[in-house]
Amino acid sequence: MTRPSGTHAGDEPGLRVRILGTSDIHMNLLGYDYHKENSPQVGGLIHLAQQIRHLRTEAEKEGALCLLFDNGDILQGTPLGDHAIEQRISPHPAMSAFEQLRYDALGLGNHDLDYGMDALAEVLTDAPCPVISSNLHAAHPKLDRQLARSTVLERAVTLSDGTLADLKIGVCSVLPPQTMQWNTKAFPDTATIADMVQTATATIAQLRAAGCGLVVLLAHTGLGPEPAQPFQENVALTLAKSAGADVVLAGHTHLPMSLSKPAGSTCAALALPSSSARQLALFDLTLQRKTNEAWQVIEAAASVVDRVTDEQDNALAGLLNPAHQSTLGHLNTPVGNSRDALHSYFCFCAPDRSLALIAAAQAAAIRPHIGVSSATRLPVLSAVAPSRFGGRAGPDAFTDIPPGQIRERHLADIYAYRNDLQAVIVTGAQLLDWLEMSASFFNQIPPGTQDAALVSADRAGHNFDVMHGITYEIDLTRPARFTVDGILTEDDNRRITNARWEGLPIQADQHFVVATNTYRSGGGGHFTALEEACRLPLPALPVQEALTDYIAGRLPRDELESAPDPWSFTPIPNSTARLETGPGARKFLDEIAHFDPDVQLNVQTGFLEVTLAMAIPTLAKAE
Repeated sequence: MTRPSGTHAGDEPGLRVRILGTSDIHMNLLGYDYHKENSPQVGGLIHLAQQIRHLRTEAEKEGALCLLFDNGDILQGTPLGDHAIEQRISPHPAMSAFEQLRYDALGLGNHDLDYGMDALAEVLTDAPCPVISSNLHAAHPKLDRQLARSTVLERAVTLSDGTLADLKIGVCSVLPPQTMQWNTKAFPDTATIADMVQTATATIAQLRAAGCGLVVLLAHTGLGPEPAQPFQENVALTLAKSAGADVVLAGHTHLPMSLSKPAGSTCAALALPSSSARQLALFDLTLQRKTNEAWQVIEAAASVVDRVTDEQDNALAGLLNPAHQSTLGHLNTPVGNSRDALHSYFCFCAPDRSLALIAAAQAAAIRPHIGVSSATRLPVLSAVAPSRFGGRAGPDAFTDIPPGQIRERHLADIYAYRNDLQAVIVTGAQLLDWLEMSASFFNQIPPGTQDAALVSADRAGHNFDVMHGITYEIDLTRPARFTVDGILTEDDNRRITNARWEGLPIQADQHFVVATNTYRSGGGGHFTALEEACRLPLPALPVQEALTDYIAGRLPRDELESAPDPWSFTPIPNSTARLETGPGARKFLDEIAHFDPDVQLNVQTGFLEVTLAMAIPTLAKAE
């Protein structure tokens, strides 16, 4: 353990503190790809556990205090997480893992509410340490008892001169207020989530007043623009600069970064590790106790570290194996059949059969409820975004299902989220702006541009909605109409052209029913066009369940299944664009032959880089 850089420690006795932090584990406990029935060892807590144990042992040998925290988004993300909740496995696998690795406190993330408050309360009965959420007021009797607004950890420590001392470590935690919109089914009318900056600032002041010499903020939020606006989703930089914590462990956006003594900040260090237990946040601090017995952080270093070995932690693997085997058994259950290969390698440039399948299932599931409403005569559309599209998750994170039998694991691959169905009524104008926000996922590509990156690095693939039931083109020569936060750029910036329903141009005052999910209808992805949309009442129905029923034949085949392919790019003369996809895409290149693709494997990233000729005709229906 090396001394952190910063102000020299001087002659006063000091205390070394090492803080380790995980965030956005998303139930990737074993590094196992349940969708492909193999274990590529990408992430996984059983691999990161070796690094945790090593760093803790190293710190303790040198007389340092070592603390371990998690920053939320624990429970959802892999079929293991779904199965553990559905089968009420107790103790919950994640809680068992945290107990064995000796976590000191846990924060909550937005996805921890995906299964509802009752399920979360049941899981937290197994928690081996305090679970904190400072700005969530659940109005749920059991959960309110299990969640602390903050906690104080008291540790007896030995200073560098051998004297003994007591240190109080205050811990608080915040998550985005938008969680209430993304997880509407989880929240009773009386529940609230307060602003993160205001809550953290007030809670930290209380912890200081209680004598805490070190304060750690578990902030389930990304960096975000400054200055932060009230109830902003990503506010980590603002929290670091003004909330008063010594250490900020951030998360939520999965973009790894670290800062030691961020400019203009009151905190000593800020770090955000990657998701799926690929990385660990590491803070090395030196504290001194001043003559008035107040503690002060005089040196700090923050970093984000990868696991040091592919070897699994056998003790942890053995502990988790019963839940793992039970999950595998469930995932092998047959559901139905598909005559087509279902893959997502070209979901950002060409028709995607798996999206079309989800779209048809969503439409089939909502039609019976529309039939008894005032919307019975309106056209039914269905909006779907891809679940597995590479990106930050890596080149193996693509759907690739061969023709034939469909099993439960394939359904978890096609649609990975725990969203409920939602039906909204939108005008033609709102529909077009919905598509404009989706089209902002792409970079602008003027005519004559060569080898441009097709997709924008600051946009998430799960916000690229494809609208089934209409046809339209996306003109990438034009600027995006909306920023990543949903702010209008210029009113005449429009990429969506030739938008038609049943061959006729879509009119601004037309009305449509759109099947979507609760994440999108609740504001997820900053699709401001949906803010004024009318929501039709539906019973709680997970999209995954509708998809299962559709493939199994329990829902009737929907007319959207035979609808024309919804979208294509407007041709761009003398231009090429570069798309990153998985190596498995090679066997499907005939599907994008009209792009005259040139492919090359990037040996450093593992992605297949496909160069697309953008001077292409409008797509015909894929056979």
